[in-house]
Order: sequence, then C-alpha cells, then structure tokens
Amino acid sequence: MLKNIFNKYLKKIESKRPSDLLVYRDTDKWIFFNMNDIINYISEKCIWRKLDTGRIKGDFKDMSKNNIRQYITYEYRPKHKSYFLGLNGNKGIDFIILLMNKKYGIKYYIDNIKDLAN
Repeated sequence: MLKNIFNKYLKKIESKRPSDLLVYRDTDKWIFFNMNDIINYISEKCIWRKLDTGRIKGDFKDMSKNNIRQYITYEYRPKHKSYFLGLNGNKGIDFIILLMNKKYGIKYYIDNIKDLAN
C-alpha cells in the first residue's frame, strides 16, 4: 500500500507525464535519481511513528549523531484544510545528501552543468 501511495504522489503514475526521475540542481552539477529507487528506498528503509498530535513522522538511519533522523512528515494542516506529505523543515537537501550517502543511500548519477552547456 505504501508503494502505491508514493507511486501515485511522487512518481505520478496516474498522470499523462509521470515522473521517472528526481533531478536536483546543485551549484555546479545536476544530480539524477531513479524514482523507482527512491520509492523502494522509502518503502524499505523508513521507520514510521505516529505522534499524539496525529502527525506521522518518517525516520531514516543516517550519519547523524543519533544515527537516525526524521525526514518525512504526513499531517493535516487546518490552516489550508488539507493534508501534507513531504520533506519539510529544510529536510529536502538533507534527504538528497542521505540518498547520496555511500553507506545509507542509493544509486545516482552526476553531470556537471558546464558540461551540459556544450
């Protein structure tokens, strides 16, 4: 069920233009991830916990001091009257770094921006 949710909302499999790649632009390079790898990573490695407030947090083992940290949040936002699923609190860049980590991450490809201009 979890893979179905992420396939629908991350990979956008029901869209006419599904997202097969996650592309992150760093200062001088492009970093490419396969969306299937990301969905498998989240499905297999995320440790979910529900808070008393109803929020659901997704933790991953990483290179932090405690060797585990929260990256994903699922919550209802009354101000917007909608649910939020994603990487918030400046966790987006941290998640990219985690995905690139040799011990905890997944496969990726880097291409220099100046090389693509030629």
